[in-house]
Amino acid sequence: MCLAVAAFAIGMTCAAGATCQLSDIQLEGPVEGTRKLGTWWPDQGAPAFVMTNDLNLNPQHSVLSCADAECDVQNLDALDIAALGASAPAAFADPVTAQPSIVAAHPTGLVLYRCNDVSCTTRQIIALPNTQGVVLHSNVVRFGANDWAVAYIDAPTEQGHLRLLHCQNADCSASATRIIFNQFDHAMHQIRDVHLARANDGGIQVASLDVALTANPVIGVRMSYCQTAECVTPMHRMFALGPPTPDLDHLALALRPDGRPLVLIPRRDDPVLLDCGDRLCFSSHPLRPLPSDTNDWYAGLVLDSENRPIIGHIRGNEAGFLQCLDSQCDSSVSNRIPLSLSSPLAATLSQNTHGDLVLSHIDREEGVPHATRCVSTVLFATDFEADD
Repeated sequence: MCLAVAAFAIGMTCAAGATCQLSDIQLEGPVEGTRKLGTWWPDQGAPAFVMTNDLNLNPQHSVLSCADAECDVQNLDALDIAALGASAPAAFADPVTAQPSIVAAHPTGLVLYRCNDVSCTTRQIIALPNTQGVVLHSNVVRFGANDWAVAYIDAPTEQGHLRLLHCQNADCSASATRIIFNQFDHAMHQIRDVHLARANDGGIQVASLDVALTANPVIGVRMSYCQTAECVTPMHRMFALGPPTPDLDHLALALRPDGRPLVLIPRRDDPVLLDCGDRLCFSSHPLRPLPSDTNDWYAGLVLDSENRPIIGHIRGNEAGFLQCLDSQCDSSVSNRIPLSLSSPLAATLSQNTHGDLVLSHIDREEGVPHATRCVSTVLFATDFEADD
């Protein structure tokens, strides 16, 4: 196996000559009280983060941008008051200017921060239509520079509609809202998490973590597919996993090159990848096991250039990335570095088109934000031993 040689920044050169520099980034700004942490890494810039902080019972969104890939110089700007919903703010960056746009929960509903610079020191604040009372929202998928979509739960209770908002211009004044899943037309459900991905045919793939509130509750992954961004006629299928557990509260979604969904289901005692044979997981749906330890925490899922999954991985007080050595993840290797946090909790994983990765994480006791970065996803040779 590749062996780490240092504690804070680890450079690993492997059998195939590939090198990955892992480093732990201490994020400045609010030193505690961070409850939600989103991240993005623009193709033409450095990593950036958006935090939801509840220090002194005054919830606030803030943006922290790095001046370089190492994040040695950081800039922090407060955005606005925040609503402490269940979702981390979602951000996407302009591919040319690297200026971000951020969707976040506000006491009045979802808002869009359109940043005028990379650090978001100046910005427009736009209330998104028909999103009052939102407590749960997804990541953002983009179709063009000012053409994007976000999913959300439209009620302040645990039961509500799962809707898709499709914005068709810069200020979202031209938009369409559709119901992806109407919980009141089916058995009552609780949705714990939802993720979107843009399909290769221009549609939208949706994966939500649902709990059916029946006499014998069942948790599962609801696969939904919209043929267009307008999502006029969504299709659904529920993939049941068994009785709900409190620890299973998030998932992650990636799409194979042929459009088939791959879903991370990070159960603490039995983490798996749901590998779908079609868009709704009808034809085949093997559950591919991941290395499991009582101290494991997985979050975020991307695919490398050879269609192999990469997952953000925390074990104990070490953070890094689990790389599958084949597309089906029959074997894998995890490279991690020690953190100064006593009880880290993974938040979000971001990748740019150059293959650079950043995993954000929070100390679950104090709310101290950190990140682990890697400047290349060509991390591992194919002849590595599997992680146990």
